[in-house]
Amino acid sequence: LVTPSEAVRLLWDKVLSRIAISPSDRYLLACWVIGVFLKEHVRPKPLIRFQASTAFGKSTASKLVSVLLYGEEALNHSASTMAATYAMAQRYPVLFFDNIETRNMTPSFEDFLLTAATGGMKAKRQSNTDSDVVLEHANCLVLTNGIEPLTKHEVISRTLELKMDLIKYGQRDFQEVKVLADLREDRGRIISGLVNLVAQSCLPRIKAGHVQRIARAFGPHSKERFNEYLALMSIILDALWAYRPAHGYAMPHDMVATWLSGQSAATKKQDEGTNEVLYFMDTFAERRDRLMDAVVEVKHENGAVTIKGSTSALLS
Repeated sequence: LVTPSEAVRLLWDKVLSRIAISPSDRYLLACWVIGVFLKEHVRPKPLIRFQASTAFGKSTASKLVSVLLYGEEALNHSASTMAATYAMAQRYPVLFFDNIETRNMTPSFEDFLLTAATGGMKAKRQSNTDSDVVLEHANCLVLTNGIEPLTKHEVISRTLELKMDLIKYGQRDFQEVKVLADLREDRGRIISGLVNLVAQSCLPRIKAGHVQRIARAFGPHSKERFNEYLALMSIILDALWAYRPAHGYAMPHDMVATWLSGQSAATKKQDEGTNEVLYFMDTFAERRDRLMDAVVEVKHENGAVTIKGSTSALLS
């Protein structure tokens, strides 16, 4: 039997300390992930997104969480069919989508993300029938990663963004194969101890109605539609705090306030990025070399000239 104390220690050593995000975001990610054991108690669930420049560890971070939960690198891509995605959403508690950028945000994929975030369902006609209907549920958590910020307010308002910074928070001599193999050896112990943590410290408070009480106590913030899941994360944070209190915070409540203010600031910045011209100007300095290599397609046909390319390519 693995104690919650040992599980929390291993969770930080094998997973969270190896993801290049801020210390407070590591707690946020931990609480979001552990919430998978309690997701039936809350319907709307926020999406999580790792965002950073190229080669900043986004995919590796997704792999670490995937290996923790499944023992394997279960990362999907935007090329996955929607039928397969909805089928997986009914079987897997967490779905991972790798390298999702603005161009991948098709209407059908956006609809799936919104369905997953709201805990809703999609109805479709059953094949080979005229009247029978099949209801497809998306009762799962969803984690994406990418370089570009999301550009649809409906998705932005439902996403918790975790900014990655290898220079500030990364580990030296990081070897992905070794790190993932190391995690696989201990993942069973971590999961076992976390289940004990949830059973001992979280379930009694949920049954006592603390989720609703905490949710009502939050002040105004940009992710208010997920107050119940954020309240669930607050309960999980209290449980983690008993074994790993964070430096610089007097109480778990102070860290939750940091989460809410940070996500509100990120939402405001992302909303500003929904204008493609403003987003281009904001990121030009950071990605100048890549943007200046952009290519547009020019066609001469029947006396007309057609120029085809992305907004950033045309601006470049």
